[in-house]
Amino acid sequence: MNILIVGNINWFNLRDMHIKPLINAGYKLTVLSDVEPDSPDYIKGVDFIHLNKRRFSIKGWLYMAKQLFSLLVKGRLFEWKERARVLYLYQNSLKYLGQVNAIQQDKFDLVHCHFLTRPACITLYLSNISLPIISTIHGSDLYVSAFNTIVDRSYIELSFLRSTNIVVPGSSEEELLVKLGGASKKVVKLPWGIDTSFFTLLDSEDSQELLKERWGFANKQVLLSTRNHASIYNIQSIIKAFSSFSVKEDTILVIAGNGEQTDELQSLVKKYKLIEMVIFTGRLTHNELKELYQLSDVYVQNPLSDALPYSMLEAIACGCSVVCGELGSIVDLVTNPELNEQSSLFFSGEGVLNDHELSKLLTLAMTNGRKKYFSIKYQSVIDNNYSLSAYTSKISNIYQSLLKVK
Repeated sequence: MNILIVGNINWFNLRDMHIKPLINAGYKLTVLSDVEPDSPDYIKGVDFIHLNKRRFSIKGWLYMAKQLFSLLVKGRLFEWKERARVLYLYQNSLKYLGQVNAIQQDKFDLVHCHFLTRPACITLYLSNISLPIISTIHGSDLYVSAFNTIVDRSYIELSFLRSTNIVVPGSSEEELLVKLGGASKKVVKLPWGIDTSFFTLLDSEDSQELLKERWGFANKQVLLSTRNHASIYNIQSIIKAFSSFSVKEDTILVIAGNGEQTDELQSLVKKYKLIEMVIFTGRLTHNELKELYQLSDVYVQNPLSDALPYSMLEAIACGCSVVCGELGSIVDLVTNPELNEQSSLFFSGEGVLNDHELSKLLTLAMTNGRKKYFSIKYQSVIDNNYSLSAYTSKISNIYQSLLKVK
């Protein structure tokens, strides 16, 4: 089976959570992207089509005019955000339309589009490709893009029309798709997998303490946040809650990653006099991230909007208890009956947690949550539902069913 994968080749989740597992499963892949790979190593084992032959077509100009006229009718033409999205999404994508239309379709069995608000995906939807199309719709597509501008909304609706199947991480996205006009019969719920051979438990509490010592966290309980430093991830709420956290004398808060709000978050730590208790790690390697999960006792997140964050799955696979708000398809994870049989795993509340709720849950988690050592049943739940092998098996079934229809 030869699959045409459409998306940003440099996006880590696409490469490592989708492309590599499919290669390992024996699929022949060709990646169609509007960006060059950062490294040749990214595309070992796959063919690559770089969208670089830019040429405006009459159809392209007409489609652009249609989008701008729609904004004029709706009184939104002079809003900078709307015009900026038209230029980014359509001006770029329509330049590549001739190149995509020239693709030899009989070389492929189906198309799989990822991260929809990319010019490459729009080009594909506007092209004359007649192959079955699977679209994986991510949280940012739905929770941000679909409600960001009229232009984004119309593009998401276009993907509904062109897609044979739409893959989403959980129930929340399925419901939102239907509200936006997507046909429920096309929707398939399927969370991406995590590498459970890499993200895994340490073998004992002694191993955890040795790892803490190596990181300079000896004799501390570790509370971990790994989300990007952006407003949507609401890390400032975690710092504020930690400032009133009632059992924090021997606890440190480790904030991994970086982003546009890093300076603001560091200033907030100084304001609450937490400099000795909050550690910013900066950007981490993949292995450093795994070690942080393994040495941490509790993982915390409190985003304003989210689908199913894979950092949460990675933390759980490494044995962390989790403090979180129940929103998006996080609810599917928190209410999974097999995972809920494991005591002291989730400390959660509905929606975005306020400072008081978050502080209370942090206290409960650090008091009652514990690492899950030697739990074969716990590991098997993650492997059977959220591993790369589980994802590959389920997406393969979708591919095979489409080929039977074809």
